[in-house]
Amino acid sequence: MNSRTISIAVVFTLLVGGLGVFLAGGLLSESGSPSPGKEKFQSEVHSEEHDKLSRVTRAAEAEIPWVPEKVEPVLRAGGLELPILFPEATKREVAEAISYDLNLVYGHLHASEIIDLYPPQTVVVGGKETEVHQMIKLTGQGRYFPKEHLGKFGFLDRESLLITDELASVYTRACARAARFRQEYEDLMRTLSQLNRLEEFPQVNAASWFYVDPQYKASGIEIPNFSSQQFIEAYKQYEYKQPSLLEVLAVEGSGELIEPSLIAKILVIDEKGKLNTGMMPLVFQEGRWRFFVTRPPT
Repeated sequence: MNSRTISIAVVFTLLVGGLGVFLAGGLLSESGSPSPGKEKFQSEVHSEEHDKLSRVTRAAEAEIPWVPEKVEPVLRAGGLELPILFPEATKREVAEAISYDLNLVYGHLHASEIIDLYPPQTVVVGGKETEVHQMIKLTGQGRYFPKEHLGKFGFLDRESLLITDELASVYTRACARAARFRQEYEDLMRTLSQLNRLEEFPQVNAASWFYVDPQYKASGIEIPNFSSQQFIEAYKQYEYKQPSLLEVLAVEGSGELIEPSLIAKILVIDEKGKLNTGMMPLVFQEGRWRFFVTRPPT
């Protein structure tokens, strides 16, 4: 074996155990705007097998919307039901996306605490400054909590959850990105569904599920051709869940090393119900979502 090719055992240590697999630093952009001259994703699939797999996946799944219909403006978490109050100018689709996402992120939590703020904190809602006297603190684990919520989420207006202009703006940009790349977001939902049913796809090309960061690949790192059965046995033990809308971001690209794309910090739960924090993200490359293999930060 070439000394610069990872053995199957090492690949599974890296990919399944998650050792050294992280988001590539400096590639994420909240704006979602592609680099100049690269306005579209590469849509061509480079092999007949990739194309066949894509057709099978789409045929097996009806459309899976990112946000389901008839979302109530209520946060059910921590044993509470809090009506959600939005800035007056918030569009309906953004309000529904916020309501769904907050329940997606916090709905599994059972513990909560109401905190009195002394002195009161001033936030902006609907362009007007508002004094807030209380916040809700939801505690527990089992998901990623988006960094955009820090200092922007949890403000209460009497018995309702208050969405500030700042948080509404964050979600407005995320919704615009999701609308712009609707097909890719729908494909992500189908990909997660397929990962949860791997045994139904016994002939999958395992190597096609991975995309090696070109900067990493340039040093000679490759993914060996391990079998479909090895891939299925390694990955079927997990449950793959929908990430927060704020955890799907745009990749700007870095020169010729990586093309514009999307990257998703997916939620992976092991057989004991614990969050696997080492699992690599998914990246949309060469026409489909793949696990993103890259160097760990130093």
